[in-house]
Amino acid sequence: MEFLTNNFVYLSEIEPSILQNLRYASSDNLIGHNLRGYNANKVILKEKAALRLKDVQKYLLGKGYTLVIYDAYRPQRAVQHFVEWSQNNDISTKNYYYPTLDKKILFAKGYISLKSDHCKGYTVDLTIMPIQSSLKKISVSERLLKNGDKISFLDDGTLDMGTSFDCFHEASHHNSDLISEASKDNRKILEDTMRKFGFSTIDVEWWHYTLSDIDSTEDYDFPIE
Repeated sequence: MEFLTNNFVYLSEIEPSILQNLRYASSDNLIGHNLRGYNANKVILKEKAALRLKDVQKYLLGKGYTLVIYDAYRPQRAVQHFVEWSQNNDISTKNYYYPTLDKKILFAKGYISLKSDHCKGYTVDLTIMPIQSSLKKISVSERLLKNGDKISFLDDGTLDMGTSFDCFHEASHHNSDLISEASKDNRKILEDTMRKFGFSTIDVEWWHYTLSDIDSTEDYDFPIE
């Protein structure tokens, strides 16, 4: 097993069956290109969080699902990159990620923060998919929500949660009534499982989970390589 600084590990060394799809190490994200510090598609976490995800994965495999990780440890320099992006005039990804919002209020809405729990190594953005399925190149379709809003749905082959990862809209809130009953059921599978193994949620993002019993609150800034 390869250990990094301060009890950080590569998740693949703990549980290689978990699918890794770091969106911020690609162009398929809010910024439209790699975030600062994301130099590889390698999930890094504190060992304690990685071991807990191993338990989650074992449980899900028994139910016919697998975890898919979109983000985990995030260098502080990437958080600063978000801040800089929020202050410029680039809205090229608006239709995909924040269709009904002005990017300047994403901080006020709680979707982006000057300080991120991801920098501590205990927080993950993730979803699930059936084990017989495969991740695929994103295809985009338009989705009509129950309040009449139209959003883009970025289908990557994972379970349909009503909105895509990083869709900044109230439909992404855990208890949203704007999505289908089937999508609500899919979210419940994920949430119930993650809570069972000690992860907590935030209200505004169905994909965001943090290990509750963390043993450090320090932020880190080493790159993902």
